[in-house]
Amino acid sequence: MLGVIFASEYQRKVKTRTFVLVTLLVPLLAVGVGVTVALVSSIDSSTDEAEEREIAVLDPTGSILTALRQADRGGYRFVAAAASAETAKQTVLDGGHDGLLAIPADLDAGFHFYSRQRGSIGEQRALRDFVLGVVREVRLSQHELSPQLRALLDGRPSFNIVRLTDDGEDHGDGAFVIGTVTAMLLMGLVVIYGGNVMQAVMEEKASRMAEIVVSAVRPFDLLLGKILAAAAIGATQVAAWITLSSLLFLAATFAFATFGTAPDGPSAQLAGPAVQDASETLDNLRTHGLIPSPLPVAIALLLLPFGFLIHASVFASLGALYENAVDAQNTTFVAMIPVLFSASIAPLVGQMPDSTIVAFGSLFPFSAPAILPARMLVTDVPAWQVGAGVVLCIAGSLAMVWLAGRVLRGSLLSYGKTPKLSDLRHILFSD
Repeated sequence: MLGVIFASEYQRKVKTRTFVLVTLLVPLLAVGVGVTVALVSSIDSSTDEAEEREIAVLDPTGSILTALRQADRGGYRFVAAAASAETAKQTVLDGGHDGLLAIPADLDAGFHFYSRQRGSIGEQRALRDFVLGVVREVRLSQHELSPQLRALLDGRPSFNIVRLTDDGEDHGDGAFVIGTVTAMLLMGLVVIYGGNVMQAVMEEKASRMAEIVVSAVRPFDLLLGKILAAAAIGATQVAAWITLSSLLFLAATFAFATFGTAPDGPSAQLAGPAVQDASETLDNLRTHGLIPSPLPVAIALLLLPFGFLIHASVFASLGALYENAVDAQNTTFVAMIPVLFSASIAPLVGQMPDSTIVAFGSLFPFSAPAILPARMLVTDVPAWQVGAGVVLCIAGSLAMVWLAGRVLRGSLLSYGKTPKLSDLRHILFSD
């Protein structure tokens, strides 16, 4: 019967017009918005680069302004400011200059840049780094330094944290990536498809079909089939989204590269990853620890379906308890609390992997799919804890489905009655 329920629910949802439209439109809209933003940003970037900005400079040292003019910095033209700072500021307010750079007589003191528009964070950082770089070069040029000494001053060796494992050296720390990605993926699946499970249970209960089905099928099998069908629907839709988005992204990249729509700016960043050498990309990922060990990835893939099973069972219980969609929606925050718990612990894994809260999160069935694999990347998790986390997650998912089945069966006996806390014992343990 479980296979029949699964096949019926899956085919009924997948063949709907809404499912097909959403599956096709989401990648189109996502890639379309991304391409539009990239094109508009490229046009704005090209316009900004074409407009040269005049920066007045107050330079009591007499050397920084000359160095700024000699340095290669497109988009800016540096001129000498008026005699006083107040007069120069007023000129900026009146639109005579685009900005004012006040250089202190003591170069160890703070620099100030005044303008009517603060500009973007990227522009602020670029201007700051350029000016301070020129100041550094001026200060170094005042001393007769050999090329070897200059190379030593400019050099910045890397400092890598390497974890020794039984399998060798682990140069990366992908805990934040795998933990956060798994938690966010689980949250998205629960929010989108867990709500579908709740809606399906409510519809069958409202139409009294659940009473007929439960008379022939165990509530456990009924809800397990519905939840597995929702998971399969979600997997199908996500796989379709990834495939279509990748094809559309490659098409957009080919268009940028072929027609040269925007060779610079954000569009170049959009097309860059597609034409980058694959081996170089993999090396960079390994260097930064973004390719985790296979065992934690396998654990994450194993526990993710059971994690969805647990959370979807909570939604199914809410759908069984309530007959009014508004009442059920008002209580969905209860089902989201465990998901938020997982998302809040995930960033802590890289900071304190052996703490009590992280260890508990790796064993707690609701959070183990995200926390346990991430914790395995940064510390040596005892084998018994790995096994306990997997067993508890699997057992907890089955227990939650059984509990949701009891809620459905008990709620059918009190149809038409608003559930209360005093009715909980009767709903769960009625025969």
